[in-house]
Amino acid sequence: MATAARSTVLAGFLLALAASVPCPVLAGPIHDAAEAGDAVEVARLIAAGTDVDERDGAFNTALHVAADDGHLEVVEELIAHGADVNARDISDLTALQLAILGDHEAVAKLLVAKRADVNATDNMGITVLDEATRKGNESVIEMLERAGAKCGTSNYAC
Repeated sequence: MATAARSTVLAGFLLALAASVPCPVLAGPIHDAAEAGDAVEVARLIAAGTDVDERDGAFNTALHVAADDGHLEVVEELIAHGADVNARDISDLTALQLAILGDHEAVAKLLVAKRADVNATDNMGITVLDEATRKGNESVIEMLERAGAKCGTSNYAC
């Protein structure tokens, strides 16, 4: 009987947990348009009332998606419509961190120019300067340092 009670409690806990965990399939059309690099569709969706900072199941905004894929025109469109340049996903990554991880220098430069937090850390304490240093992109490193970026971990020689 105790085993059945524990199973019931465990099942209830798992159901409650499943209900609170985001599901990545919940991305909306704005995420699809951002991933496709379709700035016109992104603008149309925003004009139709889509929240520019709508989240998918991993807490990504369309800006995260566009920055991760290097879609500069989409990033520009989203920012022009008030996208939060410092929004964080489920791993505490910002669009700037994703742009740097993806080697999308033009997107990173735009985000820094639009006041993205150059000292944001992910859930492991890694900063954008840490990542740029790891990747060895000197022009991005210089841009970040000019913007006041600091290293966040001792794992990188920056």
